[in-house]
Amino acid sequence: MSHPEPDRLLDMALDLLDGEELLALRGHLDACATCAAQLTELEGEQQALRGAFAPGVEDAAADERARALEDRVLSALRSSPVARARARRRLLRWSVAAAAAGLVAVTTIYLTRSSPKQELLTQLRRSEMRALEPQGAGR
Repeated sequence: MSHPEPDRLLDMALDLLDGEELLALRGHLDACATCAAQLTELEGEQQALRGAFAPGVEDAAADERARALEDRVLSALRSSPVARARARRRLLRWSVAAAAAGLVAVTTIYLTRSSPKQELLTQLRRSEMRALEPQGAGR
């Protein structure tokens, strides 16, 4: 069985078809539950959009359908390959930045700390300086 193009179903949901094309599509929908379900879904979405943009009309069911449609669209956008690739690149950038910051911190700590050898030399110099001072000078 040959199914109509999705655009034809959308045209029918938007009441854009007439004549033979409309009759042929209705005949197909009578025999094909899959296409009939798709048309019902498209008509529901179309109704939700009409209700969402109709001024002064407050319909809880239309609001719920509009939110559901928005959730589906956003979910599809988030799960697209492009969105996943962007998220991976963003994660990679943050990981590299965190690694660089960690490396800078470790290097700074390493370079600014005194080694035991340096501390020993500093103490030795201080004791030599004290030994060279005259006995009553600094007291």
